[in-house]
Amino acid sequence: MTLEKMRDQLKLQIVPDCFADFYKNISDSWENHAKEILSDTYIRSVLEENQILTDRLDVILQAAAETRENPAMCLLVCLLEQWAQKGGIPEDGFKNPIGTGLAYDFYCLFATIPTIGQTVANLQKRGLPADVIADTMAEYDFCVQICENSLGRPAFEFGRLWWIQRVIHSQLVHIDRFKYDLPGQYSKGIRVYENAAGEQVVLADGMELHRSGAMLGTAGLEDTEGSFTANITETETTVEGHSVVNGFVQQEKIKLDKDEWKLIFSPTDNVLGIHIPPGGGFDKETMDKSFARAKELFRKCYPDHPFKAFHCRTWLLAPQLRTILKPDSNILAFQNRFIRYPYRSNGKECMSFLFNLLTNDPENLNDLPENTSLQRAVKAVYLNGGCIHEGEGIFF
Repeated sequence: MTLEKMRDQLKLQIVPDCFADFYKNISDSWENHAKEILSDTYIRSVLEENQILTDRLDVILQAAAETRENPAMCLLVCLLEQWAQKGGIPEDGFKNPIGTGLAYDFYCLFATIPTIGQTVANLQKRGLPADVIADTMAEYDFCVQICENSLGRPAFEFGRLWWIQRVIHSQLVHIDRFKYDLPGQYSKGIRVYENAAGEQVVLADGMELHRSGAMLGTAGLEDTEGSFTANITETETTVEGHSVVNGFVQQEKIKLDKDEWKLIFSPTDNVLGIHIPPGGGFDKETMDKSFARAKELFRKCYPDHPFKAFHCRTWLLAPQLRTILKPDSNILAFQNRFIRYPYRSNGKECMSFLFNLLTNDPENLNDLPENTSLQRAVKAVYLNGGCIHEGEGIFF
């Protein structure tokens, strides 16, 4: 089986350039390797040992049997295994094979199963507790459930392969209510200053703003009339710029005296990124527990990755939610933890998360489900020509 025959048989329109190099490395070994990693014995042993997808074993083993009967698909699994281990991303170029059946639903999962043992070992080496490791590895179960919610059947489609690499490369840890990215410089465009009384002022830096104070180019806010640029100007004694209030940049500039106001956060500071899995609550006790434990565990287990603040970019920080939720809403309590600031939003992120869609582009807004009060309220926003803008924020 050559690379070209695989492409033809699976009707692959695009494959990453790196596949050619991968193929050279495995051209003499991929057939035997595929037999091993697609065998019932291997799959069952890895998944059962790590308690991953054990309630899906029957359908996964059926999918493996179908895959073993398709040499082109076996080769693709081996190539994707290499790609996943090296951190491939969608921009590398890949289009799904054209076909139906269990093999086409699960070939991406089979490319990741050989990485599971090493992933668990890496988390153990960091000293993470057993429950955190188990919750982190349950991301595989979550990926299959996401596909089932969207497709009506269990699967592990290509977008999940991209996502699960965060786990494979130890970039995502699930601690109680929330999931956390490895600390990095994810927060851009703001600086935070604090005075001796503990009061804080946020200044925008390097942002192009719509006249409303939202980011110019945000969905529905593309017109440039009245737009402005927010930059920070410093002298030896003062800092001048546009403040950020409740997520929006103010047009009027303010000036801070450096003797009174000290810089406590800038875009070069690392932050601990927050991801929000569905199904959990936003009550104060639940959130406090996760945030406190995350701070403790990352400082203990990842001392080489310090961070100064928590960071989140999500539709749950959308300013529009403040007009459709009750003031005592737990989601608004979540928002209130953050220093919120503008993000150039396409206004579509909530579609996949709130309405269980595989994409953020539903064919017909009228068909969106209305099973919860939040779904009904958000659907009404879109049907009336509005949208929910993702927000961004940090807290210390």
